Amino acid sequence: MQWFTYEREFNNLVQGIKRLYDGVLSQSIADSSVLSALKPHAVTVLRAAVALRPIRLERKFSPFMIGGASYGRRQKINAAGAFTIFQTRFCSRPHDRIAIMANMCGYDIRLDTRAVKERGGSLPDHGSKDDEKAPPSAASETTLLQPFNASAHLIHYNIADAGDLIRYRLTAHLRAHDVRRPGLNFPSHVWKVENELDLSILKYQWEESWQRLKTAQDDEERTTSVGQDGEEVRRNTCLFPAFVQRNDSAHTQLAQILFSILRYLYDLSLSENAMAAGVANSTWHSIRCGELHEPPLPDDVGPDLFDHPLVATTPFKALQLDPSPDEQTYNQLWFVERIMATGSLWIGRYTQVDEPIAFGKPPIEKTGDEGRPKSIIRRQLIFGMMASNMHAVSQDSDGAALDRFPPGMARNQAVNFAYMVLINPWSLEAEAKRVQNLVSVFDVDKPCLVTTAYEADWEVLPRPGIRSLRTSWVVERIAEDRISSEEDKIEEHENKKEEDSAGRRNVGIGLTARQGTNQGTHLYRVVDKVKGLWEIIEAPEKAHYFI
Repeated sequence: MQWFTYEREFNNLVQGIKRLYDGVLSQSIADSSVLSALKPHAVTVLRAAVALRPIRLERKFSPFMIGGASYGRRQKINAAGAFTIFQTRFCSRPHDRIAIMANMCGYDIRLDTRAVKERGGSLPDHGSKDDEKAPPSAASETTLLQPFNASAHLIHYNIADAGDLIRYRLTAHLRAHDVRRPGLNFPSHVWKVENELDLSILKYQWEESWQRLKTAQDDEERTTSVGQDGEEVRRNTCLFPAFVQRNDSAHTQLAQILFSILRYLYDLSLSENAMAAGVANSTWHSIRCGELHEPPLPDDVGPDLFDHPLVATTPFKALQLDPSPDEQTYNQLWFVERIMATGSLWIGRYTQVDEPIAFGKPPIEKTGDEGRPKSIIRRQLIFGMMASNMHAVSQDSDGAALDRFPPGMARNQAVNFAYMVLINPWSLEAEAKRVQNLVSVFDVDKPCLVTTAYEADWEVLPRPGIRSLRTSWVVERIAEDRISSEEDKIEEHENKKEEDSAGRRNVGIGLTARQGTNQGTHLYRVVDKVKGLWEIIEAPEKAHYFI
């Protein structure tokens, strides 16, 4: 005999019988032969019936805003991962596949598929450019960028963006691109490298221990010849992450060397060289972990950092060292190698922007805790709340801004403006502090100019591993032909003539861009890419031009 019931009704029936039987068992059943006979079998049957309905695990609650533009935070993959998935899909038209790829990757501005179709857009042509923007050490490996010819089940989703943070893009700078100027403009900070910081004391103190640490991995992992040739091999050997991860004594020794360097830089800043404090902070921001601890790790190097319980007990857990793409060393340890080899580091001072905007209100002198800058984690929390609220705004809202800009760009600019008003990183006071305090370290051998192109997803905690690769640009400034005022007037007159019935204008070109954030920007030629250590910093005020 077969009978049918809904799952919900069956579950209610089982739970009701179970409660009834539990209630009966609470009384004496010695006088009931029926209940005594049911006792050995009833519990087994009920347990089997309950097992037919799997127990639902409790979800971890993650608050987020839901609106017309955001139905929760979704995962995104990079372009190479999207191409790999396309191999198992029956979608052959390139312009459709590119649009799907843009959606999977969460690109801020969608591609015009009709324009792509008219140009005969080829998906492989677009894909071949995916790794050219990355540093050379990332482009030659497959751990950061997915191979295009991999099967779908071989995709490594550790490169996927889980969507925990919604970071805005500096579309205000891109909109102000002056098409009459050569090159592309990128929001960037400029550093002037002029001096070497003498750290010979650290070399004499730790060189032998550093070589012993590398010799220990030699003895464990490979056979090295003795004599002068063997010693040279040891000096040129990198510190393997695999050896450090499985060796507790290597943990302790490496952390001891790194925190000893930070302590010496802090002491040096108090006694002889004030710039050493900036070097210490830039180094700490480039090697610190981004996990939350109680109490939180301080952002600046000082007694609070050295006395922190995590640093005092298990200092290696306070570090985030990023293995290189080939897993032969840690990306950040180049500065330790330089100290042990030459006893010095080349340092760069932050360069003040020309013609600052002086965004926001005039600086007001504050006292007490009100005058202290917000921590990195706190700034990220403030921005995340603002961005989540803005992404919850419907894309169907009517407004003049939506007639001129895509909805994604309009939201980004709104978040950008609100964040700048709240944090006010472009004030005259904040700029003066940057000029005074910011000092970075770069892997160069002579005086030069270095720029760090700003990427919002890199200036966060925890840091992405790509930030510690060769992402800093050695540049040289190029003189530009000055655009005459007569040409500006003609350009402005042409823009006014091209206004449409809705009153829209061509923004972002000619005089409009020249009078905006393009004031005080310069043209640079990129001559090399190097590694660097710099503080986690706010968005730059200027977007310089690069060729």
